Amino acid sequence: MTSALVDTNVWLDIILSRPEHFDASANVVNLLARPEHSAYVAGHTVTTIYYLVAKARDERKAMTAVRALLDDAVVAAVGGMELREAAQSDIDDFEDAVVAAAARRAGIDAIITRNAADFRKSRLAVYTPVEFVTSFGR
Repeated sequence: MTSALVDTNVWLDIILSRPEHFDASANVVNLLARPEHSAYVAGHTVTTIYYLVAKARDERKAMTAVRALLDDAVVAAVGGMELREAAQSDIDDFEDAVVAAAARRAGIDAIITRNAADFRKSRLAVYTPVEFVTSFGR
């Protein structure tokens, strides 16, 4: 069984139907829906997605996206422990450090992101959507 935390950019590719990334990102979520896998989302990602989708579209679309996201993924907690770990992390971008800390503390196996280079200092396996589907899609 593989558990993977799906980064904000991958969820947004699907929700906003970004043509250049939609297929690869949708393939990730479809693969993670199989019983042998588990999809996770960092807690703070849910509020970020609501904000960005409401800004790009409208509040109703944003709430629909949040509800679907909560149906598709388990929420990895982001609280004081995760924020403190992120603040001490070697990962340069604080938000990415929070994602990595939430994943690590939840016992998740991997992070899936289009910005894999940003997570190179993470202690977890990191895959792009295409890499993850290629590695685990059999």
